[in-house]
Amino acid sequence: MRKGSFCSLTILLTLFLLPTVSPGQEAFDFYGLEFGMTQEEARVLFPQLNNNLVENPGHGMSSLELYFDREDLLMEIQASYGRPEDPLEKIGLQRALREKFFMQIRQNFPEISVTIDEFGNQAVFKLVLLSTSIRERNIEYYKGEFLENLQ
Repeated sequence: MRKGSFCSLTILLTLFLLPTVSPGQEAFDFYGLEFGMTQEEARVLFPQLNNNLVENPGHGMSSLELYFDREDLLMEIQASYGRPEDPLEKIGLQRALREKFFMQIRQNFPEISVTIDEFGNQAVFKLVLLSTSIRERNIEYYKGEFLENLQ
């Protein structure tokens, strides 16, 4: 790849639920990060975690954003990658992201919703992973809170 052929590209990984693992099935992880881990556990993997941001975490990423729920459980991951200026390189990156993340996660972890946003920001691609169990558990919690307040 040519020097300077990358701008800032974002792969948004939104993971909201703990995956249910069947016997013999591996748990989902993203470079060691697992849904439901605490911020302290994530900091062991990425010591440079500052607030929710990790700059230059490796693996081709320019940054990584981690979001935790009300119980301090990892709920969302957003990974940013430089976007190639060359059209063929850009297509190559799109295909690599689809193959490595989108296709494999969708096939092996049906409880995780996966999307790739290629149009929201011209400088980035966003891979969004949503773990529905953590998300739904939080929604139900807040629904209960609101129902109590509505009495």
